[in-house]
Amino acid sequence: MSIRILVIIFLLSLPSFLEAQWQPVAPNLLGTIKFETGTITHKSGILWAANKLVWMSPDSGTTWVQRFNINLANDDIVELSFYSDSIGLACTHQGSVFRTTDQGNTWKEIRRTSSAYSAAFIGSPDNIMIATRSGGTIDYTNDGGMTWNATALGKVVPIVKALIGGGAYAFAGTSAGGLNVFKTLDYGATWQQLPGAVDFDTYAGDVNPCAPDRIYAVNEEQTSVSDGFGEIFTSADGGQSWTKGTQQSRTYYSGSISLSSQAVFVQTISKGVLRSTDQGTSWQPIGGPGAPSDTKVLFAINSNIIIAADNTGTIYRTMNSGGDSLLNVPKYTDLSINPAKLFTTDSLANCDPAKIRPLFFSSQLCSQPEIDTQYIIGPDSLDYKIVKEIKDSLSGFDSVLISFRPRSSGPQTGSYVLVLKDGTKFIIPLAGFGKSIVFVEPTSVDVTVDTIGGTAYVPLQINGLPNTESVELTVHYDSKLQYTGSYSLLGTALDKPNEQWSGRSRISIPTSEIQLDTISGFATFTVFPDGDTCFKVTIDSMNVLNPSAPCLYAIGNGVEINICPPKGCGIMILTNYMRYQTFPTLFLSPNPGYHEFNIAATKDFGESTITIVDELGRLITTKKQTIKQGKNSLSIENIRAGKYYLKIVSPMGIRVLPMIIVE
Repeated sequence: MSIRILVIIFLLSLPSFLEAQWQPVAPNLLGTIKFETGTITHKSGILWAANKLVWMSPDSGTTWVQRFNINLANDDIVELSFYSDSIGLACTHQGSVFRTTDQGNTWKEIRRTSSAYSAAFIGSPDNIMIATRSGGTIDYTNDGGMTWNATALGKVVPIVKALIGGGAYAFAGTSAGGLNVFKTLDYGATWQQLPGAVDFDTYAGDVNPCAPDRIYAVNEEQTSVSDGFGEIFTSADGGQSWTKGTQQSRTYYSGSISLSSQAVFVQTISKGVLRSTDQGTSWQPIGGPGAPSDTKVLFAINSNIIIAADNTGTIYRTMNSGGDSLLNVPKYTDLSINPAKLFTTDSLANCDPAKIRPLFFSSQLCSQPEIDTQYIIGPDSLDYKIVKEIKDSLSGFDSVLISFRPRSSGPQTGSYVLVLKDGTKFIIPLAGFGKSIVFVEPTSVDVTVDTIGGTAYVPLQINGLPNTESVELTVHYDSKLQYTGSYSLLGTALDKPNEQWSGRSRISIPTSEIQLDTISGFATFTVFPDGDTCFKVTIDSMNVLNPSAPCLYAIGNGVEINICPPKGCGIMILTNYMRYQTFPTLFLSPNPGYHEFNIAATKDFGESTITIVDELGRLITTKKQTIKQGKNSLSIENIRAGKYYLKIVSPMGIRVLPMIIVE
């Protein structure tokens, strides 16, 4: 008798035990979840959840950041689908399809349908399919949503799921005949209807894209147009035939379903989450929250980390598959990388074209282990560049392209590193060799001129030459500078005849004038101020005039320097007088006047401070105003009649104007 009591106590406590394995990680994050609203998904290490807003979590639900910035006051999101951690789609209840390419920071509507219920990327970010459900079509695009085609498959099309390559499954049919699986292998151009049928109101399903014959479908049976029971259907032959699971009440399943490498998970309305580890033959309750029907708020990040939301929008997480952890299994078998070391036979000079060689990754099991990161490391990592990465996950037949171009001579040591989400790391040595090359570059320094109309001497220096060589350079300069030529230390003119253009001059420094690693000459400019602006001068386009130079020297980038003119109050007045013999003037009218005046300026004075003082020098008022060339209105209120002085302080200097205010 006591044993039977213990068994009963254990059975009664089992749901509470399972519930304890689920922890709320985001209370009420999504707001109220209603019929046909709400979704959770995961891609490339990012967990996503949505209802009216989209939220992202980089740490499996521990922290959340809001990412959706579109007003959906009268609409709800029913599904999210992501191609990578940055590129994704959001489908809404009223038929909008939004696309993001910047990790959900901004979204653009790319399609408006009758009811966008499901979406999938088919092999690339530009190949997109939309299941319109009540519209009865699959809408597809091959250019990221610029142009669309639509194929009618049935009265309702609630599900579309991507397969490897250009393939996809779609569920479509009628209330009378149920739903069939339709299959495409050419990005939606043609579809094949498979004979097996599931009950109508099967609005949720999933498929392992690497094992496309195994399909799961959840019949919520909210409409009661077939047998009146909710069921889970499984197909082991790609939709040719279906096996019907245990019958449940019409209000049993919510419709959420998610697959991991070892299990299938479905959510109920009020009985938490169910798990099958035998491909749908039997199901075990593992606790967790329930959710309303036709929602998609369940996702298995892996067999042990499962995320689910309830009808309040609170997100729950279990880290041990609801209390009964599943052992990890290898995500791939017989993964091989060829070759084992790259660039072992390559010896290049910096001037040689970069050598590009491939790495091939192959695996016998198509389970797509996700990639965490890939990078180049090592003392000479800058000599190597990843030209083409593996995107998101390994598919079983992948390649990486890496280029090699040495910056210096000798062995160039580096490694290509590929890290998977499960922590597995692959390191491929990179062993190119650099021929002896000398790195040379032009250099200079900033110059400050302390007199108006003074001369700026910009140093011309070539660093890195082991021997004297003839060198050509181009001097680019601000058009507001007056270029007066370039000269060697001995006074030899360096400008090449007939190679001067507006804002630039080609110069040539002969071998006899080159100084090694020090100044070889100067580019000269006459400098007049232009407000507080410094002028830019760039020295670049360097050539060493030696037939063997391309394989003897590596030419560095150009150098940009600043020429700064004198600064100070009234500097532009003096500058304009020296250059044009003009002073900018100001006039006040009418004067005397009431309270409205005009300031007439012969030049732009810019942002100015206007101060009014009385005859005794007492401050009356101060204001800021931009004074432009021409008439500038000046309103003076609450100052009684009398004689005053208007003091204007601007970048053009200081002006004091008498002013009389009359009643």
